[in-house]
Amino acid sequence: TSDGIDTYEKAEAHIKRITERESNCGLVKSAFGFDQRVLSDNEKKYINKWFEEYKTNIALIKLAYNRTVDTIGKVSFAYIDKILFEWSKKGITTPEEALKEMAEGKPGESREQRKASYEIDELETLISYSSLH
Repeated sequence: TSDGIDTYEKAEAHIKRITERESNCGLVKSAFGFDQRVLSDNEKKYINKWFEEYKTNIALIKLAYNRTVDTIGKVSFAYIDKILFEWSKKGITTPEEALKEMAEGKPGESREQRKASYEIDELETLISYSSLH
């Protein structure tokens, strides 16, 4: 075929990848409260990148979502992607590490300039949410 799927093994791997992508999109839709919304092709590409390229998990995606909405007042997959890319680049793989990085802030940034919403109860919520899925 044009996809290079010419063996049973390749077909099986292709089906597995499609199934995982659909599952990942469902996790993100649920985490973002988009249960009834259809994702655009571009949004699906971002989700695939987050799970496949950045090797991130739903707890970090949810944390990046919250940070995005708190910062710019709306959902932006591109903004979420920038956060997840930076965390991936820094080797941040857990909500604890991300919250620590967020709490430390930028050099010279005052405590008042940091978002107070990223406290321990949000971490507990994220951890309990991720353990459910």
